[in-house]
Amino acid sequence: MSEGKVNLKFLLAKPYGILLTGRVVLSAVSVICFLIVERRIYLRSEFNFLNGFFLLWSAISVLAHIFNLQKNLSKLPNSYFYIPFALFDFVFGLAGIIFFSFESLILIVKAVTRNYYFYNYLELLIFMLAVISTIGSGCIFGFYSLLLHVQTQNVKDLPIKEMVVEGDKITYFTATKEDSEKILP
Repeated sequence: MSEGKVNLKFLLAKPYGILLTGRVVLSAVSVICFLIVERRIYLRSEFNFLNGFFLLWSAISVLAHIFNLQKNLSKLPNSYFYIPFALFDFVFGLAGIIFFSFESLILIVKAVTRNYYFYNYLELLIFMLAVISTIGSGCIFGFYSLLLHVQTQNVKDLPIKEMVVEGDKITYFTATKEDSEKILP
């Protein structure tokens, strides 16, 4: 059952907690940089919308893990209510790697093909930070999805929709037993 405790140790737990925390931080940096630089490099507003969407999902996912919402939320015996955050994170991770790869490629191509003159070093620094944050976000989204996929390959009988990411380990939610979580190596 879900406990009412706040799990702040999740934010720095290796490897899953650090990856989800890094995903939020780099997505926020990407949104801020694009808000500052978009008038200079003439990007479409869809990029900012999608950056904000990935930031929102990353924040929801981290908050759900901090408040233990990825576990059984039902307090009634022999009943369960479970939100498969690992499955959602996997799908958003695949979409994130595609989007951030495309976005960083567009930024690099725009910087090389167009003769953008940055009037001061701060604009250049923010543009470089935008490129680095999009590349980093794509890598983190992809690596997290890869870790979840590898974990499903190690345990064939429990799919990704039953994963409960704990920060440093993965347990599996099974609704058939009284003790509804299994810890596997």
